[in-house]
Amino acid sequence: MSAKLFGLRAKVRGAGVATDHRVRLLGAPLRPPATLAERQALALLTREGPMALDRLVDLVARDLYRDELRHGGGEAEIGLIGSTLFRSDACQAVEAADSVLWTIEASTSSTSDHPSP
Repeated sequence: MSAKLFGLRAKVRGAGVATDHRVRLLGAPLRPPATLAERQALALLTREGPMALDRLVDLVARDLYRDELRHGGGEAEIGLIGSTLFRSDACQAVEAADSVLWTIEASTSSTSDHPSP
């Protein structure tokens, strides 16, 4: 496991731990998304704009979980575990496409994704 991947996994391991890192789409991606996780992350970032790293990983994990349920995962009882089963896969996909489809950067402000009005 690369040091970069280990560091990213450590950042997203706990709830809210990675709010100091944000994911932003690149203006000119180097390639199209190659996996379902990359397509899901790209769609989320396109629709919602830059977001906290941990939020993106959670949303991609949720989408991977739902896709698995649609394709028979319920028979394997993954419904009891939930989307946390796919968090590692989501994290790996987000890390693998860093500097290719999007960039992961330290946030320069302390505002959250959903600031108060």
